[in-house]
Amino acid sequence: MKHISMQCAGLVAAFECRAGTELSCQHGLLWVTEGGGDLLLRSGERLRLTGAQRVVIQALQPSRFRLTSPASAWLAATITVLQALYRRLRRVGGRKYDVRLTGQQT
Repeated sequence: MKHISMQCAGLVAAFECRAGTELSCQHGLLWVTEGGGDLLLRSGERLRLTGAQRVVIQALQPSRFRLTSPASAWLAATITVLQALYRRLRRVGGRKYDVRLTGQQT
């Protein structure tokens, strides 16, 4: 996952992205050129890339965006599930079955 800030309007960045990569505009306004053409992404909007391709992003105003690869999204979801299971084990089993995500037992 990459978080990128473009503090000035007019800045341009290019990325080689895999299929399934998600571009999320967190703040500002972005001009995006990708395989399907050109489009504008406003704050809160997302774009999922359907194929491996080069993406060119220009900030039309100071902006912040995030690029998330499919593997990063899967890993984040898996960690969330493991954390929920950990909390549940602590409630049910108490300190006797205290299992840490690092694999260490206490």
